[in-house]
Amino acid sequence: MTFSVIIETENLGMAEIDDLQSCLESIVEQTLQITNANEVILICGGFVDVEVQKSLINKFPWIRIHNVNKQINYISSKLLGADLATSEIIIFADSDVVYEKTWLESLITTFRIKPNAQLVCGYTRIRQNNSLLDQIYSMALSLTWMVHIEKMVTTASPSNHFSFNNFAIKNGLFSLVPLSQALPTYRANIVIWREMLLANSIQIYRTPGAMAYHSKPQKISDWFYRMLIFGSDPIIQSDFEIPGNGELMDKNSFAIRAWANLKFTKWHLVKLFKRSVLLIRENSGNIFLIFASLPLVLINISLFIIGGTITIFNRSYILKKITMHEQEGCEAK
Repeated sequence: MTFSVIIETENLGMAEIDDLQSCLESIVEQTLQITNANEVILICGGFVDVEVQKSLINKFPWIRIHNVNKQINYISSKLLGADLATSEIIIFADSDVVYEKTWLESLITTFRIKPNAQLVCGYTRIRQNNSLLDQIYSMALSLTWMVHIEKMVTTASPSNHFSFNNFAIKNGLFSLVPLSQALPTYRANIVIWREMLLANSIQIYRTPGAMAYHSKPQKISDWFYRMLIFGSDPIIQSDFEIPGNGELMDKNSFAIRAWANLKFTKWHLVKLFKRSVLLIRENSGNIFLIFASLPLVLINISLFIIGGTITIFNRSYILKKITMHEQEGCEAK
């Protein structure tokens, strides 16, 4: 079974080149040697300069860099990588994520033992170190941010959720169920695509042994914008509908956005409770970290609500601000 690995670099707008180095080093250490891949394609749309690219090729000679002459967004980078891939299986990694040693092997093995699988995913958690403050910060993000906390499986099992930083597909899935780029959101297109996959009875499996660890926002400004957009994105999404004909319908309704913000405020609180319970069941020692992180948890949720509230009145404001912030991050590298 042939496979390709696609690595985006668009997340480097709010991450560091060191994060990309760590990602590639974790891929070197895989139990399934990366040299078995048909290709490992690094999509560069402006966040990795030429000198850095040369040093990466010297250190990781198995990567193939595909430069894009214009800056592209996260989803476009994934889709471009899928178009370039020549293998049966396409595996997607993110530049600010590191992967456990059995990641590649677990994803590929699941396709072998589950012939009906069209998409296979692992788990994503927040990367942390041994310092207490870092663990508290990591816990606050785990309880509130975009990682999906759920009970660990012991064998490959059907799932209705996956993260875009840790999944693999059979080549052709994006043609079978297209991922729309027309929706003017930051990442909410992914949520709609997941719903479309489930509606089309696409078989999704989650597998153990494929854990990914996402880096935390290191700058206050990066953390601030990531929290705001996390609150804004679902509110923008609520304005749009993709009916059976696949054409995007924009309702552009103040009332719909206001109601969505109320619903998502409740959702954030429910999610906080459910994740707390799961993390305590995983490790009773997490009780201390959960309580210690509560002040930051409340700040995070407040920023989600603020981001959503701003979006009620000006749908594109937060999205434009975070795009500008990422561009500034690109120019600073």
